[in-house]
Amino acid sequence: MVYELPFITKNKKIKTSVAISHIELYEHGGIAGLKYILILMYFRKHLQTFGEVELTIEKLAEDCGYSTRTHNQHSFDDFRNVLQKDFIDKGYITTDVDVLSIGARKHFSIFLSEDHNLFCREDRYVLFTIAEYEIISSLNKKVNRSVLAGVYLFIKKYITTDDENKYGTKIAYPSKKTIMNGLQLGSVSIIESAIKTLIDLHMIYAANDLYVQIKNGANTYVPARSVFALKEKDLDVTTCISELTAFYGREVLRKSDIPVEQRKFMKRGGTN
Repeated sequence: MVYELPFITKNKKIKTSVAISHIELYEHGGIAGLKYILILMYFRKHLQTFGEVELTIEKLAEDCGYSTRTHNQHSFDDFRNVLQKDFIDKGYITTDVDVLSIGARKHFSIFLSEDHNLFCREDRYVLFTIAEYEIISSLNKKVNRSVLAGVYLFIKKYITTDDENKYGTKIAYPSKKTIMNGLQLGSVSIIESAIKTLIDLHMIYAANDLYVQIKNGANTYVPARSVFALKEKDLDVTTCISELTAFYGREVLRKSDIPVEQRKFMKRGGTN
């Protein structure tokens, strides 16, 4: 007799995912709003029989990777507000407590709606696995987890794997400003910091040493957009150069391929 275990095993964490719609990424932008994604993953990870999830506000914040070593109860307000505004008010979950006033350590339960599947989407979406969520939430580094999750999913949504779309591309090159605006975050430096962390975690890979010829400047090159991939083997330099050349309509080269006599004309800044 073959049967499925009633719980998620460690090996299944890499396959158990939630579909985050592209619209959701935009609608829940900002540092506070992006906590929606982390809360959604917490629900999927801790889902019990009959659609119940037991939690405390403190446990929710801790599982999402935020410090709970504080006497300031307002530090949990983002989680309370997102629970109320984005889940309860919209009819996705129900509970018999007031999440806006309940103590951070008070146990309560929420119940998922039978009419709304929180974990699947019919419109365009990007998959976020429990394994990916845990890499971000368990990170031993001072970095905002909601921003990290948002930047990762924003880049990933441009990259479709063979499992999702056999005609999809395995590389993408959204500009940092595009990511910043799409996630409604305040500065490019926030995006750059998140990208660096994601690269350190081997969640994404990036080609950063490509330069594009400026318009009407045959001997002048500026840094091109970074090209991203989810697997290192997919970050083929020839393909990256070909894609960017078609995108810009101008010559793109690796720094090492730019003639020595022209390197003195290279400019800082770039197309991001």
